[in-house]
Amino acid sequence: MKALFLATLTVLVFGATAKAKPLTVDGLQSHYSTQLTDEVSHTEYRQEEQQTTCSRQVQVGSHQECQMVGGGQDCQTVGGGQECHTVGGGQECHTVGGGQECHTVGGGQECHEVGGGQQCQTVGGGQECGLTPSGYQCHDVPGHQECYLVPGHQECYQTPGHEECYQTPGHEVCTDLPGHQECNEVPDYKTEYYSCTQTINVPYTVKDYDIVNDVSVEVAMDQKLPAQLHEVLDFTQAQDELQLKSINTTGKVLIYATKKQTEISNNGQLKKIKSIVNLKLVDRNLALGAFLTPASDLSADSNTLKITTGSLQDASLVRFDLTINRRKLFGKDEQVFQRTLQSNEVTLTPTGQQTVISIDFKKLGIQDKISGKKVHIELQMQSNMTTNQVLNGQDIPGNLLIKKALDTKL
Repeated sequence: MKALFLATLTVLVFGATAKAKPLTVDGLQSHYSTQLTDEVSHTEYRQEEQQTTCSRQVQVGSHQECQMVGGGQDCQTVGGGQECHTVGGGQECHTVGGGQECHTVGGGQECHEVGGGQQCQTVGGGQECGLTPSGYQCHDVPGHQECYLVPGHQECYQTPGHEECYQTPGHEVCTDLPGHQECNEVPDYKTEYYSCTQTINVPYTVKDYDIVNDVSVEVAMDQKLPAQLHEVLDFTQAQDELQLKSINTTGKVLIYATKKQTEISNNGQLKKIKSIVNLKLVDRNLALGAFLTPASDLSADSNTLKITTGSLQDASLVRFDLTINRRKLFGKDEQVFQRTLQSNEVTLTPTGQQTVISIDFKKLGIQDKISGKKVHIELQMQSNMTTNQVLNGQDIPGNLLIKKALDTKL
């Protein structure tokens, strides 16, 4: 981008007014000439003051806006925690040796009676002897039992109890808390319009120089072309560049174009250019015929691989990539052949609007390796035409590729 500082002037954009001329090519004439002109200029901007309408916000009062602050509910857990008590205790009694024995269970004092109860003894009895009419004799005399109560005494000792604890749940108690209102003054505005002056950038065009381009067009006539050609090309001078494009085509030929441009003179106000454009017209059916109609499937015997395509008169226009693998019952297939074929390794046989393409296995040196074997064959055909220099690219099919495969026993 070029910048000039003249007062308030700033250069932002370059531009040019293109001049175009159509040229009709009929395939009969080998030379054409035309002249193109263009004015190269750029856009600059100047600042100007202009009357306009502006707007502003003016306060016309206010209003109050309020909102509640705080308040809500306050909750807390009441109760709960651990509760404990002594288990056991009290007095247990049983009779020991005549009487009652008591003791405190689970802590406190434990007592029991010792001794006491009833004591008995046999009184009298034994053997008595004396003189009887029969002589001195002894006999047993039974005694009797005498019993009496013997008081015991109490013995006491201290025994500890044990404490049992368990968790008790609490409960939630909530209290409503009052909030309070807060208010603020909020200003009110309205839009006010008024007359004002505004600075704007106004574009204008500044001429740099004129261009004159003398164009010579050379058409290659080294091959037979279809009749009744009427190819209309557009030649445009866009600043320093000569632009070419196809604007009307019969679809019979492909138009290849190359150009060479030379500057003759330039005095700052006028720039003179000489351009030479070389056109080559190629019969579309000859160049792309193999891809214009569907190709047949592959067929093969022990000698030859064949495929039928659209019309193809020059094998060099197509790249042939061939791969042949020998099938094996066990293990990986064996690759026998893989490479791009030379033009002399391909035989073309025209049959009306089609061409039979033949590839000789013996010529490739692989006939002995595949004869009588099960094979997998892949053939890929791709156009060798470079299409980036074709002006009428709309006449080229989108897919210039044929891929075919065949599994067979040769």
